[in-house]
Amino acid sequence: MKEISTEKPAFKTVADTEKCRLDLWLVAARFFRHRADALRAIEQGKVLVAGNRAKPARNILRGDELQIEKPNGIYRIKVLERVQIRVSAKIADSFYFEDEESKKNREREQEKIKMMRQMVQFPERKPNKHARDVLRQMKRNS
Repeated sequence: MKEISTEKPAFKTVADTEKCRLDLWLVAARFFRHRADALRAIEQGKVLVAGNRAKPARNILRGDELQIEKPNGIYRIKVLERVQIRVSAKIADSFYFEDEESKKNREREQEKIKMMRQMVQFPERKPNKHARDVLRQMKRNS
């Protein structure tokens, strides 16, 4: 005999007739930790919907294509689920689809950054009082 599952779904999707705000969706999909961060990114033009700048209250639809610019690269995604509540990362991955080219470009950028960091030579420790005085005198004299 087949058992009937009485578990609630892990997340509640927004009905097609209801509005789903862009800023709330970005937080729910875990691109930003706080709504204020999402608002700031949208206002700075780092989030594009179908190649155009959008307002934070823009209604997100299934199939919308977003471009999200973050410090670790640019995400080009397609919206699969409309949600407004933040959930676990495993579940949030099912809210969108990211194409392979976007993933490869981000990986290449991260490799470049890693190589650049290896080329920089950092001091072994912080300067002591005498070394700081010498640095201050050098700055004053130049």
